[in-house]
Amino acid sequence: QGGAKTPCRWSFRSDLYTRSVAEKCKKLRQEKGWSIEVAAEKVDISVDAYKDAESARHEPSIRKVIALARAFNVAVSYLLGENAFISEEVYEAYYALGKVLGIK
Repeated sequence: QGGAKTPCRWSFRSDLYTRSVAEKCKKLRQEKGWSIEVAAEKVDISVDAYKDAESARHEPSIRKVIALARAFNVAVSYLLGENAFISEEVYEAYYALGKVLGIK
């Protein structure tokens, strides 16, 4: 049947997730007064990898999202944004990793 598809609760919206991470990283970096080079150093990734994260060129890995959250001292869920629909399993994995790593 025709019509626009509506994402279900269990689908993963990587486009929204990637944009949310990019927008939040740029905002947080600017608020802290960090250059891209300083932010990359704090996250322990290359400058090019940081630029990719901030420009939404590529979907960041779970590992990179956690590293970004730690560097900016924010929750992984904050970086992901409200519009990233993820499965219960992925949410629980992020939550468990956050607890282990001391991320709220």
